[in-house]
Amino acid sequence: MADKLDRLYEDLDDALRDREWEFALSICKRILKLDPEDDVTWNTAGVVLTKMGRYKEALRAFQKAIDLNPKVAEIWYSRGAVLKKMKRYPEAMDSFNNALKIDPEMEKALERYRETVDEYRRAGGRGGVEEEAEEEGLFEEEGFEEEEGFEEEGLFEEGGFEEEAEEMEAPKPVIITCVRCGKKFKITSPKRPLKFRCPHCGKSGMLVKKG
Repeated sequence: MADKLDRLYEDLDDALRDREWEFALSICKRILKLDPEDDVTWNTAGVVLTKMGRYKEALRAFQKAIDLNPKVAEIWYSRGAVLKKMKRYPEAMDSFNNALKIDPEMEKALERYRETVDEYRRAGGRGGVEEEAEEEGLFEEEGFEEEEGFEEEGLFEEGGFEEEAEEMEAPKPVIITCVRCGKKFKITSPKRPLKFRCPHCGKSGMLVKKG
């Protein structure tokens, strides 16, 4: 299964880079069928669904990622951005606030929080929780059926990230710089090796124990 996942992660990187959202979503589904507790891919699915304008599904994907790993500021930020688009202002403000609690230096979260407060005031304090449809599963219209057209041979070539900080003892975070987009983010899990994906651009990488 590891080889299959590696291949899918590689295909997902390519689809995200090329902005092929439908294809990227189909790959997310395949990954999540194999590993339903992959919080990084749930987050990526939420980003892709947001790009496609499927906000309610994106919100559920972000919530699933948060349920699995609530300590990632970028997921809270993305959740807040979707809620803001849906004019669910109080919830959006809560999400941006949670992102700032995890990462007080996340300037975009502070900026979006202020924008949301202003929009909420201009709306006369209107905007709140909407009635949700039954949530028996995400992506209900397509499901998680196995799709054809992927080659299973070949390994995903890891790389694309540099470990910026010296090795730290768990549970201290490791700061990662993405070589693709140049942005930084924290890895808090002590697990090694650890497959992860940049929350900004979607580039995958593997963090291994030094020595």
